[in-house]
Amino acid sequence: MIYLWGHLAAVNDALLPLLRIGGRLHPEFDGMFISNPDKSVELTVSAQSLKTAWEEINQKLWDGFAKFSTSDWAQRHTAVSEEDFEREPHRNRFTVLLGRTAHLAYHLGQATLARPKA
Repeated sequence: MIYLWGHLAAVNDALLPLLRIGGRLHPEFDGMFISNPDKSVELTVSAQSLKTAWEEINQKLWDGFAKFSTSDWAQRHTAVSEEDFEREPHRNRFTVLLGRTAHLAYHLGQATLARPKA
């Protein structure tokens, strides 16, 4: 479960620059939770420090989301060029959020299935 939680924290951390909210807070998570599969590298983060990072990352996202107007959500994200966005305006901040929400739901399903049976 630590790997899954760290993976979601790292993915959320990557949203900060992608949505132009700010810089990454914990890029060091990528090696443990994005670039390598579970149990392939040693985790150098404790559950408590991961919890603190999770709260920090999500608070920064929430603060950024709260500042977005409706038109801000329709703006391009940083992974799409201005030229490509002109041709494909659906590649915006809101669609990134929808995709990441689906990603989170997928992993929450995994976490539910991994819980011990009572």
